[in-house]
Amino acid sequence: MKFSDSVSAKCRWSEYTEELFGDWDIIWEESEADYQGKVNLLAHKEGKFAYFSYEYGSCGGCDPWEDMPEEKIRAYFAKMIEHFEDVQALQKFADKVHYGKSFEQAVAEISKKFLTKEAKNDY
Repeated sequence: MKFSDSVSAKCRWSEYTEELFGDWDIIWEESEADYQGKVNLLAHKEGKFAYFSYEYGSCGGCDPWEDMPEEKIRAYFAKMIEHFEDVQALQKFADKVHYGKSFEQAVAEISKKFLTKEAKNDY
C-alpha cells in the first residue's frame, strides 16, 4: 500500500515519516493512530527494505518529539530507520529481534514472496 493509505499517515508526526517513506510501498504495518500511539512499519522500494518505528504521546510531558525543532526530528527519524539491501538481510534482522508474531509472520511471507521473485529475477 502507499504510505498515504497507511495508518501511519494518520499518526502524529507523520509528515516526517512521509518525507522518508512517501514513495515506498508499505508491506507491513502495526501502527496505532490516536492521541498517543506508535508507528511500526516495514517498507519496500526497488529491491530494498526498511523498518521504522517510533512512539508518540499527546503532550510535551509524554511525547519526546513535542519540543524538538523540526530539523532535529527529521535527523532522528532518518537515523532510526533500519535499512536492508535485500530480503536475506531483512530475514537475518527478523531472526535477531523479537517484535512479535505479526512481524515474524510478515517477514516470513515477504521472504517467501521476494526470494521466489529473486529466483525468477523478477524485481
